[in-house]
Order: sequence, then structure tokens, then C-alpha cells
Amino acid sequence: IEFKTMIASYILDKEGQLVPKKRLLKSQTAEEILNEKPLANMLEDKISDKLKLSNCYDRMRRYTQAYNLAEQHLNEPNLHNRVVWLNNFTKINYKITRYTNAIDTSFKAVELASKVPYSDPSEAIIYRFYSLLKLNRFDEATSALKTLDGKRGIDLMLIEAYDTAMHYADQQGNQIAVDYAIKVLNLQKKLNINTFSPEANFI
Repeated sequence: IEFKTMIASYILDKEGQLVPKKRLLKSQTAEEILNEKPLANMLEDKISDKLKLSNCYDRMRRYTQAYNLAEQHLNEPNLHNRVVWLNNFTKINYKITRYTNAIDTSFKAVELASKVPYSDPSEAIIYRFYSLLKLNRFDEATSALKTLDGKRGIDLMLIEAYDTAMHYADQQGNQIAVDYAIKVLNLQKKLNINTFSPEANFI
């Protein structure tokens, strides 16, 4: 994400005040902008696409801001976007270790998505899987993951999830680890990569 025009007219002086600037600043990513204080506070209000802002917060591990922003949009009038916000809220709840909340939000994402054509709750389901694993609810976790088998467009997320399930099962001495190793290897072959999870060859 790059922004040019919204910061083109101002710069900080030595006292930290915003003053007009005649020449354009170089192109900056959203992350670079958000790391500049106090410019960040002003620009956060001006970034109209809050989903992009949420993704920036997530990549920068500013989970409190990401959580608050997602929470503010859980009743987004646009139902397609609301599913995306529920995906984000599930992910952020997982990352701040609120696993039960992540699971609950995931179900809300799936329920809403079932009523909204072309919406996709896959990310919420993935983070429900991770949350259930953190709570050592392996059977429920694998049941959630099974709903995504064969889902298109999320191959990398599935490889990571299958790899996680494989390692978890292997550590527990559960033979289902072999099934997940096969899933990992098959997806790696499909994507023409062979370095993601070399352990899959030995389980």
C-alpha cells in the first residue's frame, strides 16, 4: 500500500509541529507512515479504507489498534465487508491469546457468510483451528480444518495449517500425523515448492 498525496503538503519542523512542505515526499508504505509520529495519528483518520489500515496494524503487530478497529466495524452495513471484519477479529483475538473469543467470532463469520454470496470465512475457520489447538481440543480443530479441504485460493494457509496439525499430532503420537504429512506434500507439489515443511517426508 503506498500513499503520496495525503502527506505531500506537510512535514514536521524541529518542534514537532506540522508545517507546509513545498516538495513531495517520496512514496511511503502504510507501515512507514504509521511509524511516523505525530503524523500517524492524523493519517490514520484520513485513510478511508479501514480494512487496509487493519492489515497494516496486523503486519506491524499493533494488535490493540487492530482489535479496536475491527471491533468498531463488526456491525458494518456492507455484509460482505462485515465477513472480512469478522475474519480479522477472529485472527486478532487469536494473536492476543483470546482463543475462546476467536472461536466464537469464527462461528459468527461462517454463519453470516452462509447468507452472503461470494463471501469467504476461510481465514476465520483457520484461526478457529489454531485457537482450538491452543486449547488442546484437537478433534474439534481437525473437524474445523476438514471443512476447508479442497478449498481454492487458500493453498498457503492450508499448508501452514496442515503442517501445524501434522506436528501437533506427531508430538502426541497420533497416527493422523501421516495423513496431514501427505496433505502437506501434495499441496507443496501443487505449488511447486519443496522447502516449506521438509519434516513431512519423514513422518
